[in-house]
Amino acid sequence: MEKVYRLLYWLDMAQAIEYLESLTKTQVTERLLLQLCEAQQCRAYADVDGVSGRTWESFDQAIAIGIHLVTNPMDAFGSGWSSSLLTKGDIVGSTETEWMGELPVWKRGPIFQPRDIESLAGMLGDGENLSSQSELIALRCQLEQERDAREAAELRAMQAEADASSLRQEIEAAYYAQKADEELAAREAHQRYIEGDPAYQLSNAIDGLIFPYSTKHLEAMRDAAVEFWQGHDITKPAPYGIQKTVQNFLAARTGENARKLAELAAAIKPDGLPKS
Repeated sequence: MEKVYRLLYWLDMAQAIEYLESLTKTQVTERLLLQLCEAQQCRAYADVDGVSGRTWESFDQAIAIGIHLVTNPMDAFGSGWSSSLLTKGDIVGSTETEWMGELPVWKRGPIFQPRDIESLAGMLGDGENLSSQSELIALRCQLEQERDAREAAELRAMQAEADASSLRQEIEAAYYAQKADEELAAREAHQRYIEGDPAYQLSNAIDGLIFPYSTKHLEAMRDAAVEFWQGHDITKPAPYGIQKTVQNFLAARTGENARKLAELAAAIKPDGLPKS
């Protein structure tokens, strides 16, 4: 059959294997031949004439013309025969274009050129050399798969970091927008208060101070005053241990050491409390 195969334009998978086995005098499997193609030691093709698909870069719809070089032989024709076929060839309106077709690929290939099988046989030589080559090809495919997996993981990590950074920016923007609104409201309230707006003073009468701006210490002191002193009977002494309790409260709100907040804790204690 060697003489016959040499005269053909194209060989299907079975013919290519038979031809390669006759030239190398050793057994060859479909998977091994596809691995050799994946390692660019041989070329696999597919007849996709008239098949609709999309260009790889722009994802525009395109109709293939003639026979294309398959760029993903293992994915297309190996492991379960997926429906994803990546090729390079002519399409309507363009030449040598990377193209992606969605079709039952087993109906379209793979097919091989006799001269490619002959060239591959020359590289492989006898059966012992073929065995060594197959091991090298398998190792190369494994390394490429590991590299692809690592690159995919790195891309996912970069995307996760970008998403986290975007989320942090959104949170910070929302926080500062809220603080700006609070400061504006405080300034407006203070202005209305000092201008003596009767309606404002009547509806917002409070026994306390109004600051025209906000800081984390002022907010913490305000919250501590509400929490520990707003409801306290000023005719009674301060509760036992209240100083340390307020310091710890302020520390939790500001993120600072409680011992450094003793003055703030003492500053919000109501004046004139009787001693215990």
